[in-house]
Amino acid sequence: TMRQETIRLIVELACNSLLDAGFKRVNVSPNAPITYEDVVDMFTFMKERGVCFVSPNGLSGSIYGSREAHAYIRAFHDLLHYQLKADFSFAGECQVADAFLDRIVNEVGLTDHEYATLWADTVGQLVYFHVNDGAFVKNQREFNKAFADLMVTTESV
Repeated sequence: TMRQETIRLIVELACNSLLDAGFKRVNVSPNAPITYEDVVDMFTFMKERGVCFVSPNGLSGSIYGSREAHAYIRAFHDLLHYQLKADFSFAGECQVADAFLDRIVNEVGLTDHEYATLWADTVGQLVYFHVNDGAFVKNQREFNKAFADLMVTTESV
């Protein structure tokens, strides 16, 4: 599991990154970008309004505690796609996940189990999505906990 302080610091990092990029608000909308091109358009054209959008799909049941916190994490994820020029292919998603984890490890610091949980939330769910024809994990917390427990147990063997 993740400590509340760690979650707060990760969400704060996401918020500050969005603010640094000129975005003051994240709105949850069914009309949010669904392709890489849509993300590029949003970050290019919505910057003057200071608003970015994320989809409501999959916001519930995350490790981040609330839908609002998860929305900021998702917006940060999309910002990384834009900044890295990483498309939505498996390779592009891996590039974003790697950058996301690097930023958090370097700026927040994580215990081994927190790292495993965050890795499960980013890379583990990414792999699940791609091997299950675009299906999202049904219970994110349960998936991440099982995945992280397995990673930490395997490391100590």
